[in-house]
Amino acid sequence: MFETNETYGRKVLIGNILDSRTMTFHYGFVETEGKKITKIGQGTDQPDCSGALVLEDKHSYILPGLIESHNHLYMDPGPFAEVTQRPDTELLKSMLRNAQTQLHDGVTAQRDCGTPNFLDQRVQEMIDTGIIDGPKLLTCGPWITATHGHGAWPGYALIADGEDECRKAVRTVLRHHVDFVKLFITGGTASKFAPPDFCYYTEREIQVMAEEAKRNNKQVCIHIHGGKGIEYAVKAGADTLEHCSMVTDDRQIELIAKNGVMMMFNNGVRFAPPNPLLPKFELERVAKTKESSIIAVQKALKAGIDIGVGADGYQDNYSLVWAMEAFVKSGASTQQALKAAGETPGRRLFGGERGTLDVGKYADIIITNENPLDNISNLRKLHTVIREGKIVRRDARPMV
Repeated sequence: MFETNETYGRKVLIGNILDSRTMTFHYGFVETEGKKITKIGQGTDQPDCSGALVLEDKHSYILPGLIESHNHLYMDPGPFAEVTQRPDTELLKSMLRNAQTQLHDGVTAQRDCGTPNFLDQRVQEMIDTGIIDGPKLLTCGPWITATHGHGAWPGYALIADGEDECRKAVRTVLRHHVDFVKLFITGGTASKFAPPDFCYYTEREIQVMAEEAKRNNKQVCIHIHGGKGIEYAVKAGADTLEHCSMVTDDRQIELIAKNGVMMMFNNGVRFAPPNPLLPKFELERVAKTKESSIIAVQKALKAGIDIGVGADGYQDNYSLVWAMEAFVKSGASTQQALKAAGETPGRRLFGGERGTLDVGKYADIIITNENPLDNISNLRKLHTVIREGKIVRRDARPMV
């Protein structure tokens, strides 16, 4: 297929470049060819611009594409129970639209943390084969939960009780070649079935599911807000803990840090005005977990735990930036917010091939008008998005 510089041809980007090790910007250039970064220059280094598409703007800031650690592309605004009544064709339309919106907003890689009937893999295939543009997706298919557990809707979940059913549920999603395994082990804010800090699985059931996933070289992603289940999850070998809105116990924070488990926070909803579309019980749970979620973020940061951020099903424009803004409001610095949407998930979830601007990594790049280290909301001022070397957004603006 004929390729132009707008697709995978050689490009030279000149401006202020983020160094993800020092979390500072330096003036220089990034060269890309095909899908990868081929050279990084700084200071007086001179790029070879012959035959390349040159994007030069000394006032712009060049960063790695953002990585969304936790979202659900099928979700649109409204009560969760109503979403579960929508047919697969409607859900798939939402997923395709939301994937393209996310990419337009600078999200070049994303982990989809649970989708009914393996629709996430259909979207993943369409993106990987070039039918549509979207973030690089990691998929898990339906989540696994108990009969009386959070999110126990047929089609949306594999419902498993007891060790044998739990093992079979993991094997069922593995049969579909998922990228990771998603377990729900406590209640949540969006379900009446269990309180957010109540673990409805036994320790042994959790161990069985984690063992089966690990035996097949898959990461284990666990939905959990707090309570005794934290200890069960960490001891079972969880790779990531999702939400963590009630993890304030110092002993649990120490256990997570000691075992190198990644925590994911989605505090955007806790800082947002009450959504009139949500039921009363959900609004109450969201409000109740706001203070504890802020404490959890601050303790995790102090302990040096790897952190990711996500919008968790909220699909408004710049939803990941919204989640990053909430992370900063919870006590993180802008540097820590960029790391939580860049280097950390790139290293922990995407095999170190994304999340920083380094030679040999995928050319996932965003360019914004103003410095996001001054204000994380400056990420809303993007004008260019490049995904694996292909320009997928380029606003009309002068390059000087």
